[in-house]
Amino acid sequence: MAELEGKGPCRLCGYTETGPVNADYLAPGVILNKRYLIGKLLSANGESAVYIGYDAEEDVKVFVREFMPGKLVTRNHASMSLKPIAGYETVYKNLLAEFEDLCSILKGMEIRGISQILQIIEGNNTAYAVFRYQSVMTLGDFITQCGGEIQWSRFKKIYLALLNTLSQIHQKGLIHAGISPQTVLIDEKGNPFLSGFSINALRSRETELECELFDGYSAPEQYENRGRYGNWTDIYAISAILYRTITGTMPPSASDRYLHDNLIDAAGLDANIPQNVSDAIHNGMLLPIDCRTQSADDLSAQLLDNVETNTTVYRTDPPVELTAKEQRRLAKQTARELRRLEKETRRKPHTALSIFLSMLFTSALLGTFLWVFLQKYPIQDGTSSSLPVSSEESRGETSPTEDTAVPEFVGQYVDSITTNSDYVSRYDFETEYDYSDLYANGVVFYQLPVSGTLMPNRGTVILQVSKGRDTVPMPNLVGSTTELATQTLIDLELPFEIIEVDNDSYQEGVIGMMIPEAGSNVRHTDKSLVVMLYTRKSASADKAPSPSKEESASSESSSNPYKSSKPAEPSKPTARKRDPNKQSSSSKDSWRD
Repeated sequence: MAELEGKGPCRLCGYTETGPVNADYLAPGVILNKRYLIGKLLSANGESAVYIGYDAEEDVKVFVREFMPGKLVTRNHASMSLKPIAGYETVYKNLLAEFEDLCSILKGMEIRGISQILQIIEGNNTAYAVFRYQSVMTLGDFITQCGGEIQWSRFKKIYLALLNTLSQIHQKGLIHAGISPQTVLIDEKGNPFLSGFSINALRSRETELECELFDGYSAPEQYENRGRYGNWTDIYAISAILYRTITGTMPPSASDRYLHDNLIDAAGLDANIPQNVSDAIHNGMLLPIDCRTQSADDLSAQLLDNVETNTTVYRTDPPVELTAKEQRRLAKQTARELRRLEKETRRKPHTALSIFLSMLFTSALLGTFLWVFLQKYPIQDGTSSSLPVSSEESRGETSPTEDTAVPEFVGQYVDSITTNSDYVSRYDFETEYDYSDLYANGVVFYQLPVSGTLMPNRGTVILQVSKGRDTVPMPNLVGSTTELATQTLIDLELPFEIIEVDNDSYQEGVIGMMIPEAGSNVRHTDKSLVVMLYTRKSASADKAPSPSKEESASSESSSNPYKSSKPAEPSKPTARKRDPNKQSSSSKDSWRD
């Protein structure tokens, strides 16, 4: 969707207006809602079709998703509207309503890790969802670009961010049921995004739609006619993704595993994979639903739980156990001694010596019983003898819920957490900083694993710490010197450009105009934001000789990233927005345009 340069195929994507077009889908050039120009078809499944598009109002590229169940409809090529096949009118209407509900839920979700819906449009007897454009590649392409597999230490940050997104989605009551390397996207900064949300009928067999399952990643219940779906369905898929990524091996299909479970543990394929990571994958890919890991938070806890550095499990020496035969022998011996003692007492006079000897023997006998009892139920920590306890209680000083549950760190200042000796002795902390409108600078606003998650061994807790408000009002920089204005924006971490123009109403070295205007709210996370500062063109700039190409290149590479730009036409100042994260074209060949 870039502007064509001359005639013939596009030099960027190879598209040509005379090329073949699939008549079942929207033709390039169709305009939706008098705003969105439809480009070529990118992908399609049994539920919908995705096109590249252009937003004429915002002058940006977008993705447009059309509800288009091919098995149930035909298209009027003149009007581009869809018509249900006879007998499927009610089915189509219900599925369309479900698609619109799904898009409405996704549009209302303020979750960074999913593709953002900008607008929902009804038309052509169907519905369209307009998504924000992202320069991304699929996780499958990302793995291929990395050589076919990625070490856990390198993939860990991406994967835990993906689990964080999945946890938030599940908290909203939504199940994806289509997670795979094709529906996980990676942007240029390495941030993961979940895409490919669909209505339930697409992820199940024996429905009206042509189902779309991903062998190796779809859970076993999805191959059943009446499978029981839940959060565990996504846990199977996302565990399979980790298996594929860090082992370089495609996991077997869940339907095949029912006949012959040939899934080899990740650590069995690569000895460098930590055992707790291999165990977490194994637990997440168990075939029985009730035995499988049930939530993204539990999976995160298993991945961060380091069994090798156990600091919370305590064990005592095992008690002496008597066999049944030994217990019977001891009981018989005791009974014989008691009968003999009774006979001796009746036969002999009750002299002081006999009484003393009887007491001595009785004490010895009682001592023997006491020794056996203490061997079986030993006194602990110098306190009184305790009754028999369960194996779980005998392992630790406190109950599991008190000793092994992750505390609530959200709302605390990060410094108070990382300097707490009790916390530091139990956990390793990793901190990530981001903007938050709800939490003050330095306060934890999210943690992984979440509070209450059981982590019996020393493990890692990831703390997301606020950098302050994301939304900030623009300060009034008009009338300020360029030095003061630029320093103010640097302190606010807002990207900017200085535009020098021929305007007699401006002063040299002083800001005469700014865009956005003072007082308007801007967001740090708005990737398109660049503050434009206008000042008068320096008189010496007109007289200065133009540098050579070599000098220009050298100056450009060593200059401050917040650079000035001079317009080609002084009477009409223009500026090109600077993208500080832009990469060279060679590194973006694999990214989707």
